[in-house]
Amino acid sequence: MKTRKGPSAAPTARRAINFHGSDGDVGRTWSSRQLQRDALDEAKAHVGITAAWLALGLPGEPRRSCRSPVRDDRHASFSISADDHLWFDHGTGQGGDVVDFIAAALECDLAAAIAQLDKIAGGAPFGPVGPRRITEEQRPAAPRLRPLPELSVPSFAEIRALAELRGFPSMAAFEIAVSRGLLRMATLPDLGETVRAWVLTDVGLVTAQARRLDGKPWSRTGAKSDTLRSDPSHPIGLAAVCDRPIVGLAEGEPDFLAILHFASLAGIADQVAPLCLTGAHKRLPEAATTLLRGKQVRIFRQADTAGHGAALTWAEQLEAAGVEVVATSLDGLTRPDGLPSKDLADLARWPVEQWLSPEQVESDVARAGVEGTTLGPVAPGWFNLWEGIRI
Repeated sequence: MKTRKGPSAAPTARRAINFHGSDGDVGRTWSSRQLQRDALDEAKAHVGITAAWLALGLPGEPRRSCRSPVRDDRHASFSISADDHLWFDHGTGQGGDVVDFIAAALECDLAAAIAQLDKIAGGAPFGPVGPRRITEEQRPAAPRLRPLPELSVPSFAEIRALAELRGFPSMAAFEIAVSRGLLRMATLPDLGETVRAWVLTDVGLVTAQARRLDGKPWSRTGAKSDTLRSDPSHPIGLAAVCDRPIVGLAEGEPDFLAILHFASLAGIADQVAPLCLTGAHKRLPEAATTLLRGKQVRIFRQADTAGHGAALTWAEQLEAAGVEVVATSLDGLTRPDGLPSKDLADLARWPVEQWLSPEQVESDVARAGVEGTTLGPVAPGWFNLWEGIRI
């Protein structure tokens, strides 16, 4: 593709990230009171999902495809990987390794689940492992989850207000998010006042983030985003990936919606699933990287040090899991008001008609025959954020 520079052109960078990492030999010893990293890995290698299922006395029969043993499941939506070390519930979007499975089965936190894994492994992972059943007395008390507020489908006026708040020139992204169950509304208290908030979640309802519809930060925390419910094994959008072949991965709720905006502009929204981690410090859970195998993942890297580090970490995780991944840099770009653009949501502020398709760029260059001016926020042709994606 030809590119040209003009008065408002900004430098861009796009490259595939290929990283390979390996864990060193930690050299820690097994303790029956606390599972250190190497001992935990050894225990997980010996105790699979099937062994834990039987040891906990859960109902049903563990198979590659079966009904969930931890909830009412009428459609056999529970899957166990071929090596018996991973699981995924397609009905809730939850999944993970044997520790996550025990935590889900016993409704306990990860520390308690690791302690139960220790009991199942018999405290000696280097010898033969014989699953043993956990009695009711040994089951830890379930933690109290923060209840979710009543979530409602946004009205047309609320969708329009949200589009205006975010500065998006189109409501398409918000309408798509609503149709997939990713965008909801809630009325929430905030230091004596009641405010309307937009909430990003998915049908799993295990991770949910809320922002005030008036754009103000939450008075009680000073933060823009409020965590209504958080599960580190469930990035927002994971339950809605389904069979879509393209996954856009970004940090934060606005970029999550911007992925759908640019997918809509490119005419591929029905094939793109957005995925959101709510902080640059967060890592992709193993269940997510496993689910993304066979898909094309496009990371939209934010233009700051934290964003660079997050993209490197996520790309390394995905490549280690055998996932095809490319990172698109958002460095050096501008917003319509001339300020530096820091993320994909900033780019979504540009009027739709000012974006050029690659075909328009080639045609314009051919007509002009010389270097011309730039239309839009970046060098013409950069519109194609999905370059290299196979449709």
